[in-house]
Parts: sequence; C-alpha cells; structure tokens
Amino acid sequence: MVERVLFAIVAQRALEPGSKLAATGWVAERVAIAGCGGLSDDAAYRAMDFLLDALPEIAARIFDSVAHLLNL
Repeated sequence: MVERVLFAIVAQRALEPGSKLAATGWVAERVAIAGCGGLSDDAAYRAMDFLLDALPEIAARIFDSVAHLLNL
C-alpha cells in the first residue's frame, strides 16, 4: 500500500501540482489508482514517514549507481 500512496503523491505533484496532502483529495476526486481507493491524510503521512526513514539507503544506492559517472 505504501508504494501506491507514494505513487499517488508523485503523480499528483507531476500532473496537477499542489501540496503533498492535496494528493488525498486528488485521488478521491480526479483519478483512479489501483490499490489507492481511500487514500487518507494519515496514509499519506505514513508513506512520507516511510520514505524519510528509507532516505539514507535510497541516497546511498543512488550515489553508488552514479559515482562512476562522476569519477568519484
């Protein structure tokens, strides 16, 4: 479920920019994302907390994948 919520937040920001939590209303009123039917503010906060907790690992993997391109 977390990946669906994060997908919805990113899609909303790309297609109809607004606040992170505006994605909850956007999903309910404007789009259909499988597995994201009742996106709540709490679900959005939990997904963002998950992403924040995963940030060091994500940053390390991105660095590892591009370091050779930057001669690092």
